[in-house]
Amino acid sequence: MELARTEAMIEEQSNAKVSESKLVASVSTMKSPCEIYVHHKGELRDMIAVDHFSNAVPLSLIDQWLLILDPDPDNRVALPPGIKGFYGGDLRASIPIELAHDCYKYIVHETKDRDQIAKYAGRMLIAVALLDLNDLETKDANLAGLALWHKALAQVRLAGEADGLADTLRMYERVRRESTLPDAKLPRPGRLKARLLTVAEQLGLDGAIQCLRGWGTTEDEAA
Repeated sequence: MELARTEAMIEEQSNAKVSESKLVASVSTMKSPCEIYVHHKGELRDMIAVDHFSNAVPLSLIDQWLLILDPDPDNRVALPPGIKGFYGGDLRASIPIELAHDCYKYIVHETKDRDQIAKYAGRMLIAVALLDLNDLETKDANLAGLALWHKALAQVRLAGEADGLADTLRMYERVRRESTLPDAKLPRPGRLKARLLTVAEQLGLDGAIQCLRGWGTTEDEAA
């Protein structure tokens, strides 16, 4: 009986790992924010209900948030009047970043539980993928920088995301130059590089380590 229970637990853990790996892969391969939204609607609902609201709000509010998250350009779901997003920016663009930050809290100090890291880093990528970052860059460099920062914080924790991390860092450095936020609110590339490298080394992710050591920021060049 104990053997059967142990085997069942091992199979469940294995399935969870495969599921999280598929989750990250699906975010990486899908190109459209609308495609991400449709495919990961159930995951997004759980992020809103559990990660953000801690199961403390009615289903009607969760449904409303889920509708607001729909990245369809024709989305006309009304937002609460008079409420701004991060640093006075667009509220609709800020909500995915808020969800990514909610998920980040679960793994900011985690170095042992790889399943937990994969789950919440994957969720962070889902949230940020709802945004058209190229479009956001032209409209609000502060919000674009925040989104890219959270994307990098997720990618550095995931094996196999080194190439994606490199792309994110290049865009981050470009966007950071246009941002008006201070270093304390949005880290400059040099400080971000040091922070991410520490995470990659703690997790033993060689791909991310090589990526970060090869990232020559303009601050590195100036030094």
